[in-house]
Amino acid sequence: VQQVQQSSADKQQALLDSLRRAQQIKDILNAMELDSINHVNQVAAVIATGVEVQVPCVESSFDDETYFRDLGVGTHEGNNEQACRYAAVDAAKGMIKKRLGEFIQGVSTFYTGNYSGTKDKNAVESKVMNKLNGVVEKMLNDADKECEKKFIDPKGNVKWYYVVRIPKNDLKKKFIDV
Repeated sequence: VQQVQQSSADKQQALLDSLRRAQQIKDILNAMELDSINHVNQVAAVIATGVEVQVPCVESSFDDETYFRDLGVGTHEGNNEQACRYAAVDAAKGMIKKRLGEFIQGVSTFYTGNYSGTKDKNAVESKVMNKLNGVVEKMLNDADKECEKKFIDPKGNVKWYYVVRIPKNDLKKKFIDV
């Protein structure tokens, strides 16, 4: 309950801070004798809130109870679509691998600290990490596509968005088997 109250208080404080910044911006612009209050309000609102940019596939790139997911973006000047697609797929897989790598490091450290005894902790930790990383590599090689979109600009440059997913339960079972 305290965390929810604190989160709500933090959000309220952030909103108040944003409104104060907007008012400060309006005051500065008024002091510069700008002739249009409407323009001042628009500038203050844009600076205070920012501008939203829609990213393709982002809505399907979040983890849930079933899958780990991540978004990769590939770009290529010219029309080499395959290279661009590979770059996006590799980027998405790399993001999942990075996140799971941090988890694997924690599991390996926990395991060696609690179960491996006192001899050769570094060697045991290294073996555990290698085996778990091998599982992740295999899962990423077999990963499913969640979303894929391609864009070509008027100059022929390609931008590719790709979301990859791996099932959490399958990964968990393979980690246990190791």
